[in-house]
Amino acid sequence: YYINRKTGNDRNSGTSSADPWKSLSRVNKALFRPGDSILLARGSVCYGELRPRGSGSAEAIITLSASGVR
Repeated sequence: YYINRKTGNDRNSGTSSADPWKSLSRVNKALFRPGDSILLARGSVCYGELRPRGSGSAEAIITLSASGVR
């Protein structure tokens, strides 16, 4: 799931860099599953608390990382 404060909208699907969510509160409402990724736009500043829900597994962790060009 993609998060971008500049170009995102919390009504988007969040499933592509062209359709990102805007806020951490939207991330906190989602239920993540094994193998999902939470990708924050590189250079973006997010405010609030990140508290994702759900669980990965030993074989398929949930990844938190950055997306986009440096």
